[in-house]
Amino acid sequence: NRFAVYTEFLQESQKSQKYQKGSSLQGEDVMIESIKQPLTVMIHPIEKTEEIRLRRLHSVPAASVIVFLFFMAEVVSYIYTGRVFNFNKPGSLNVLLIMLRTLLPFVLFVIANWCATTLMEGKGDFVQIFVLSAYALLPFTLSNYLVTLLSNILSADEITFLAVISGLGIAWTAFLLIAALMTVHQYSLFKTILSFAATAVGMAIIAFLLILFFSLIQEMINFANTIYFEIYFRFLGGFTG
Repeated sequence: NRFAVYTEFLQESQKSQKYQKGSSLQGEDVMIESIKQPLTVMIHPIEKTEEIRLRRLHSVPAASVIVFLFFMAEVVSYIYTGRVFNFNKPGSLNVLLIMLRTLLPFVLFVIANWCATTLMEGKGDFVQIFVLSAYALLPFTLSNYLVTLLSNILSADEITFLAVISGLGIAWTAFLLIAALMTVHQYSLFKTILSFAATAVGMAIIAFLLILFFSLIQEMINFANTIYFEIYFRFLGGFTG
């Protein structure tokens, strides 16, 4: 066992030295790398994630931009999808609802995955999980914009073509998410699937606690209002009368 641990340590050290050669990026190099990194993760998810894990060279701003584009893709789709395929009323756009079905699940996933993988001895930290999860959203986000564009060109008979593009975007994102998190946490495929199941349970628990918390806040506000009006009408109301 000690020999196996020592061997694994040597392998990790060799990989780290390999990636640290030329890892001192500055100025424009950092900006270029921030733009290239999400795109290269799309093509080489395992190799690039391993490099991110060892060099710890990842771009939180680039990840944040992708999350924002993911959110905006839903807004653009809601408003600008072609008439033939769009059953929404642009005037009834509710940005808060779109945030609840896009940004909230993403944030819940990152937090729940970090909690679950911490308990399951995952190697990735919170920032790496956030960045890699955001990078994984890129294919789905791009396919969403493409579908919105093509929906204004294609006819109703060609809806299958749009469904294929959307399906490929979802499948690619799912593959990237599994491959990236499996690599950064140093899990087997089985343990990765197990961690996703634990993440789903964690998301449900966090969502339940949030609903419970806001319900409690609402009850407290209603109780405070009741007390206020009771005091006002019973005491202050008598003086004004």
